[in-house]
Amino acid sequence: MSEMEKGPGYSPESERPESRQLTREEVVERIGRGEDLERARLCDLDLAGLYLEKRKFRGADVRGLKLFREDQAEAANVRETDWTDATVGDFGAETVFAYADAEGATFGFTETLNARRERQARAGGKPKVEDSGAYLNFNGQQAKFGRSRWNNIDFGGACDSYESRFQGADLERAVFAGCDLTNIDLSTSKFDDLTVEDPVSLAGMAIAAEQVEAVARGLRYSDP
Repeated sequence: MSEMEKGPGYSPESERPESRQLTREEVVERIGRGEDLERARLCDLDLAGLYLEKRKFRGADVRGLKLFREDQAEAANVRETDWTDATVGDFGAETVFAYADAEGATFGFTETLNARRERQARAGGKPKVEDSGAYLNFNGQQAKFGRSRWNNIDFGGACDSYESRFQGADLERAVFAGCDLTNIDLSTSKFDDLTVEDPVSLAGMAIAAEQVEAVARGLRYSDP
């Protein structure tokens, strides 16, 4: 399968994470053994303060994951981690990356948003949230996302009060590729060298007046 688009026969059922929920202690043990956490079930887990740099979380279920503990001001180190095809968004508890160091991390999906939506239209009915491609209730406030990459993500801007949040986040040299940026608020984010490749939508995106030139400079379209 292509790393950028999955074919008509693709089914998300074949990439489900492990059925058993892991505990923080089990995560620490796996990390101590040098293992990754691909396809792990980490829902609502508190991993604040852990050193998780360069680990792979591909295909994991991380809905409600907390990488920041406000009472102790502790954030996790998730630099250069890979969250490709992880289930991140839901209408329940926030997935909290706030204040985390996620420099150089990769987020999103291998299936493009257009391919996903076409597949769902063929199937009919309402798609499950696990197959939405959306980062609903994703809290990235004040996080370090420099050099990060975001592929084929719907940031939930069409779902009022469930959209992703990036207030105060550092997005210097970040790349958003094939994403739906509807109503996303980047007005307080830092992103002088942000690149936006083939956006599905920019409708309602909020930026500060002084950021207009940077956004325009960073737009890239493969189809002229």
